[in-house]
Amino acid sequence: MKVGRKVTEIERNSDLRLLLVEDDPVTLRMLERLFTNQGYEVTTCSDGESALERHAADPYSFLVLDLSLPGIDGLEVCRQLRSRLGGDEIYILVITADTDWQKLNETLIAGADDYLVKPVTLERLKVRLAVANRHIREIRRRLDVEEENLVAKSEISDIVRSIPDMFFVIDRDGKIRRCNQRVSDLLGFTPAELIGREADVLFEDTFLDNFPRYFSPWSEPFYNLEINLSTRDGEVVPVLISGSPLEVTREGKGGGVVCVAKDISERINAEERIRTLAFYDGLTGLPNRHFMQERVQ
Repeated sequence: MKVGRKVTEIERNSDLRLLLVEDDPVTLRMLERLFTNQGYEVTTCSDGESALERHAADPYSFLVLDLSLPGIDGLEVCRQLRSRLGGDEIYILVITADTDWQKLNETLIAGADDYLVKPVTLERLKVRLAVANRHIREIRRRLDVEEENLVAKSEISDIVRSIPDMFFVIDRDGKIRRCNQRVSDLLGFTPAELIGREADVLFEDTFLDNFPRYFSPWSEPFYNLEINLSTRDGEVVPVLISGSPLEVTREGKGGGVVCVAKDISERINAEERIRTLAFYDGLTGLPNRHFMQERVQ
């Protein structure tokens, strides 16, 4: 059964639903009325089994639970809910007539976030609801941040895959932390072979000699450095590489550089062909007059 009424001070909450689990009909109606008057849409269950089934079919972020239930008691309901996927996203308020501190402590250990001792009054309930609402908002904010991070990571992965040039992330210790498929296509290494390895497996010494200058968090971005990268077979691929330093967090984590390297093998080969046509005879392959004049000068 669901009933509910919105009130002004509660309307700011984005989730006004709660699952109320109580086996005593009189107490159930009283609690339902109290929560409804505070603007909640209340779903009721009278035992632990039905509460677990209901929550599995329609997860609630707020659960109000009596400890003394027929069949599966409140402690076991807490344990089972916490063990489920997403169980840490539930706020569980236990309502009990037991005032023994060991029993209450056992309740918190089982997974309850807070408890309210019967008889329940409106004043004490409002205090617990204020705590619960703040906690639920924090959970929701954390979930929103996690979802945004997942979306951002997915977008970054899509961007990295779409880059037509080679892409690297190298940490401040000189180890490769990320690369794209283009690296495998041109250099023959799989990403698994490169992640975590020293960057000198790919980069020539002249570039790595400037590592402190390029990779310091206070350094400026660099553009179009012409260097050679090594393939898996030991051959060299000329590239134009550009990079930008990564920020270091306040905890001292992060840092390094993100690099994009463009293969210029075709350009180099074209320049060599042009030079050959300019300075060597096309029929005999011998140096021509332009070659002699250049040498004489």
